[in-house]
Amino acid sequence: MVLEDLAKTVENHAPLKKTEIIPYNFFTTEQPVKGARAYLLRHVLHDWPFHACRQILLNTIPALVKGKSRILIAEVILPDMNTSAFGSLMDIQMMKYGGSGRKERMWREIFESVGLEVAKIWPAVGTDSIFELVLQ
Repeated sequence: MVLEDLAKTVENHAPLKKTEIIPYNFFTTEQPVKGARAYLLRHVLHDWPFHACRQILLNTIPALVKGKSRILIAEVILPDMNTSAFGSLMDIQMMKYGGSGRKERMWREIFESVGLEVAKIWPAVGTDSIFELVLQ
């Protein structure tokens, strides 16, 4: 397993068993780990506006192997109607930073805009659902 984060975050991180820790900036650098079976982004994309989400994914896509690799996106999917208090508050909170809570169709727009297909949505257990994305 590989854990990636900004250099200033990982430079003093304690070692983890069976985990390589490497510095990585998903805005400026292409994904350095090539051909993995899965790339997990948990609670990452909701922090960013549409164009930034696209950039993060565009820097991940070159590492994918068609038919083998997947991107797993763990995020809250807001319902089309009757959003919970948690979902509404999260959406308002994210507006301060240019991100947002998103409905399924909004997530799909981001993924499809960079050539990714939703292979499966794993429904929420708690608050997060998981999108399983593959190359189109």
